[in-house]
Amino acid sequence: MSETTHPRVFIVDDHPLMLYGIQKVLEDRYDIIGSASEAAPAIEMILERDPDIVLLDVHFNGGGGSAVIEGVKGHNPATKFLAYTVSTSAEDVLRMFRAGVDG
Repeated sequence: MSETTHPRVFIVDDHPLMLYGIQKVLEDRYDIIGSASEAAPAIEMILERDPDIVLLDVHFNGGGGSAVIEGVKGHNPATKFLAYTVSTSAEDVLRMFRAGVDG
């Protein structure tokens, strides 16, 4: 029998309800290996746990999504980042792409 492995996902969001909802939607198809609500702890845990994908909000304490991406990409450029936001600011999107977001 072959063993199926799910992609390992780490989530960064400072809104507990959003974090809970994302976890519930993904838990059957992905291994949720952790979450954080601030940039510094997120960077530390992502580097420690080495997820396949990091889902993150654009805005949260400690510099937001761009700070997390910049903090991880220098140590592990293979980590993939997918960002989400309710912001309509073009600058928010540009900041994420400058940091190295994958989508």
